[in-house]
Amino acid sequence: MRKILPAIALSVLLLLVVASQAVAAPSLIEASAKVAYISLDTAFSYGGEIEFANSFFIQYLGNKHTHYALAGVRYFLLPYTPEAAMQTPFSLMFSAIEALRFPEGERLDWLTIFTLGIDYDFGKTCVAIEAGGGISVYSMKPFYLVQLQLGFHYTTNHLLSQTLLQ
Repeated sequence: MRKILPAIALSVLLLLVVASQAVAAPSLIEASAKVAYISLDTAFSYGGEIEFANSFFIQYLGNKHTHYALAGVRYFLLPYTPEAAMQTPFSLMFSAIEALRFPEGERLDWLTIFTLGIDYDFGKTCVAIEAGGGISVYSMKPFYLVQLQLGFHYTTNHLLSQTLLQ
């Protein structure tokens, strides 16, 4: 347990520090389909993600034997400012994630995960790939993961009709 406490503390600190980014972010909602490989399992997991304010997200991933509930914060490293983000479709991102793992026939597990990813924005759609790793609190076993994502995102202006805005 002593080995995992610094990782958990760092993850919580990053969640708090990066939360201030969401205040300045444009109001954005993104829904994504995901395919992931997590080395704790022998099968690919499938699921979805909902991201709010360009920073906070919740995910569900699952396969035949294991289910995951994930929540985290995403910090865009490049481009650094929203103005620069309007000029380029590529983004480099860092994510700090806390997850619950529900393996069939085993004890519930808590995971701390850090990932780096690349995002390409096509306008209202985007494609992203993230890779990283983490540690299982229960088994103290390190693992890696790779996620591929196809997302659809909208600003609040896209969601509201023009008659409501007038």
